[in-house]
Amino acid sequence: MIEKTINYFDISQIINSGQCFRMGKKENNTYFVIAGDKYLEISQVGKQCSFYCTEQEFKNFWEHYFDLDTEYEGYRKCINPRDAYLMNAAEFGRGIRILNQDLWEMIVSFLISQQNNIVRIRKCIQNISETYGEKKQTEDGRVYYAFP
Repeated sequence: MIEKTINYFDISQIINSGQCFRMGKKENNTYFVIAGDKYLEISQVGKQCSFYCTEQEFKNFWEHYFDLDTEYEGYRKCINPRDAYLMNAAEFGRGIRILNQDLWEMIVSFLISQQNNIVRIRKCIQNISETYGEKKQTEDGRVYYAFP
């Protein structure tokens, strides 16, 4: 498990942002993310995040995936303070990160997303993964599928 204090990171906002459809809530403050052939559970209370993976997997994959090397405060400082609309938008989505997703998975997800809702998109992505992806299993026995 990797513990990090992260500004401008809210896993709930990220999951509900519509960027990726293989994410969800498990319980209370714990969420899961499937990206490519990787599975991650994250717990978050305030700015304190717990990533349930090895240090190597965090450094080699999840840190880049969640864009954690980017300081989002710098973007906020570039907003003209008189631009109330943009300031409000930045405040509303302050925990959303730009995900560095696999291009193929992102294109397929985008195509499926046309004229669909998030629940249907998630189900389509899950069906494609279960039909064509490699079956995987977490340490606690949860089965998931890699994106083909």
